[in-house]
Amino acid sequence: MNNYRKATNYACDMVETNIDAEGELDFPSSTFADSVFHYSEHIVLKKKHLFNRMHPSYEQSEVSYWEIQPFVGFYLWALAELDCEFFDYLVEVCATNIAAKVILLEPLNDFAANALKGELVRPRKARRPRKKDWLAKSFLWSLTLELVEDFDLELSRNDESPNQFSACDAVAEALTVCGRTTKYTEIKNLMVHPDRARRRKEFEVSRAIYSRWRNIDAPRNALAPEFSEFWQEAAKRDVLDILGTFPPTQEKTA
Repeated sequence: MNNYRKATNYACDMVETNIDAEGELDFPSSTFADSVFHYSEHIVLKKKHLFNRMHPSYEQSEVSYWEIQPFVGFYLWALAELDCEFFDYLVEVCATNIAAKVILLEPLNDFAANALKGELVRPRKARRPRKKDWLAKSFLWSLTLELVEDFDLELSRNDESPNQFSACDAVAEALTVCGRTTKYTEIKNLMVHPDRARRRKEFEVSRAIYSRWRNIDAPRNALAPEFSEFWQEAAKRDVLDILGTFPPTQEKTA
């Protein structure tokens, strides 16, 4: 019980800084793809000036372009083969950079060529649109797992036991205390229900990707053959082997 109370107090501290005056979690509307493209320091939309050589005075124009770390492209391609939103984002990145006269680095140049030739097929869109609450749900998922690890709580209740001091209970209680009335079943479903399996896999992929991006241990020379090989294998392991078992059309609305 002592650990449970400490865990609940900690969860309250975390929730309090991420909840608005109406008692709703204060995160931007987002999907999995949105979270990767807009909240990663390795994918940045920048601006530069181009000379218009067709203009008599070589007038400059401001253009946008995407700056993406070379190894990140392998992850984006792996995700684009599974998720139509990532496919669309990557097409936008390639088109924007080509228009801005920015050289496409490997593997984005290969992706663009294959997409233009029709050799890459855009993944089918899920039959039911999903709520754009990816960041909010990711926060709750991460917080619940943190309570399991740091406070030695069970993830959920044992249905055969009256013990109600699980990590899911602690997060639900913390949310309720902070103004967002939340039932235990809402958090439990997020953490263990089969209908939320793909969402949880997305969280795992996101965690694996960001962990690898922070702790780069790869050949430094981007022109070396082993550079591409390293990141292709990393993308396959972190993305395809995890998320690839869940076709986009299987999950119900989350």
